[in-house]
Amino acid sequence: MHAGQRDLSEVLLGVAQTLTANLDLSVVLPTILDQLAYLVEYDSASLMLLEGEWLRPVARRSIFPISSAPLTPQTHELAHIQEAITTRQPVLIEDTEHDPRWRMRSGSTTIRCWLGAPLIVHDRVVGLLNISHHTPEHFDRTSVQTAGAFAAFAAIALNNAALHQQVQDELNERIRAEAELRQERARLAERVAEQTSSLRAANQEMAQASRMKDE
Repeated sequence: MHAGQRDLSEVLLGVAQTLTANLDLSVVLPTILDQLAYLVEYDSASLMLLEGEWLRPVARRSIFPISSAPLTPQTHELAHIQEAITTRQPVLIEDTEHDPRWRMRSGSTTIRCWLGAPLIVHDRVVGLLNISHHTPEHFDRTSVQTAGAFAAFAAIALNNAALHQQVQDELNERIRAEAELRQERARLAERVAEQTSSLRAANQEMAQASRMKDE
């Protein structure tokens, strides 16, 4: 059932509840693309996160077999991606064969219609939501509006999951550091015990030597 069959706000509310129900990135990432399928019919979709001038794919969903490694493009290499990031607005390419912004690359031969929406967190673009279809003009202005609204929810879900992961990493690091400290204390106590034992043995030998000398 797609957005045209239900009220968009109702669908987005359900999507928001689903995306915020889990804070595990390994669960949130594929869930975002699964939930997107309820709103916009697509062939392929991916989530890409900005790392400097590079976009790194972190999740993909497609009706086609995914066998090749995901491409990591630089933002300035692709005009349609650069436009979405610069304008901070969704970008629609109705027909990739007749739009000068589109550059055909390996693995994109099945794409005839493309829609990208920036992921914005705290007024900063952190990534991009890509969706595509093999039919020209498959996505319309309603799709653009829907993708933009969905990207806002997805960005919040990603940010929450990333913060949760950061807290977990810090907690795990703290636990690891405390465990190492306990081990170091145990090793220190063991060394002290060994030195104390050696000292006692030496004292006993000295005392025995002293008695023998007296005798």
